[in-house]
Order: sequence, then structure tokens, then C-alpha cells
Amino acid sequence: MTEKNLGANGGGLRGQKRVPPLVYVRYLDHVLFKDMDPAAYSNPFTRETIGWLAGENERAIQVVWERQIGGGATRQKATGLVILKSDIIERKFLNDKEEGKHDVYK
Repeated sequence: MTEKNLGANGGGLRGQKRVPPLVYVRYLDHVLFKDMDPAAYSNPFTRETIGWLAGENERAIQVVWERQIGGGATRQKATGLVILKSDIIERKFLNDKEEGKHDVYK
């Protein structure tokens, strides 16, 4: 897989002509608590997401699960996550070309 920069605007999908690979990611997420017992929130939550792997660099990946196509928009809009690689537990490619590639991080 080629490395892509995650620029200031995300940038992973900007100008792409091909569909990025589909990926499943299980990762540790930060926990925000307010006016709660801190002992109940001493560990990060484990979460999972599925989407297009729109960008990747040495520190993080960008997963997009909703994006605008067509419609004459001057700027492409998307919704997704930037996940630190240090927080990834598992990453599995789901599309035919990448199927079977499976990374377990922890």
C-alpha cells in the first residue's frame, strides 16, 4: 500500500479517480467524562468502524464512511475519522484486491 499524507484538510480523497480500499478497523478511543466518578472511566473504549482507507502516514490512518459524489460541488465533503496507528488493535481489508490482508496490532 502506498503511503499518503494526511494534510491539513484531510486530503486523502481529494482528486482520487479510483475507489480507495474498504477497511475494517478496531481501535481504542479516548473517553470524555463529566461530573462522573473517574474510577468508572479509567480505560479507553474499544470501538470499530468500516469505511474507505482514504489516507495513511507513519502516525495515523484516515477512514471515510460518507462522502459527497457528483452534484457539481467545488469542494469534496466527507465524514470520517483519523485514527492513530498506536491505538489500532486490528485492521482488515474488505475489498477483493486487498481481501485477506489482516493486521493485528496488539
